[in-house]
Amino acid sequence: MPSTSGAKSRQPSGSHDPDVAYLCRFVFRLKAERLARGMTLRDLEKATGINNAHLSRAERGITEAGVVVLRRWCRALDLNFEDVCQEVAKQGE
Repeated sequence: MPSTSGAKSRQPSGSHDPDVAYLCRFVFRLKAERLARGMTLRDLEKATGINNAHLSRAERGITEAGVVVLRRWCRALDLNFEDVCQEVAKQGE
């Protein structure tokens, strides 16, 4: 796991590990949707029950979000988890 001191945000294509790159694209997609809806991280925290600091670290690529976090995040944005999975997989092809 990357260090939290001075860590830079991972970009969707910023990793040579395909699993990490997939996760980065997934989180990048959710962050873009959150911003498009005008939601703050505090709004997302209220909707998911997940601490906004954890969500922020996930968005910046400092920590990796687990499946439970991603599913709750999708639900809070009214997105179908499986649809996002497929969309993100196609981006990596």
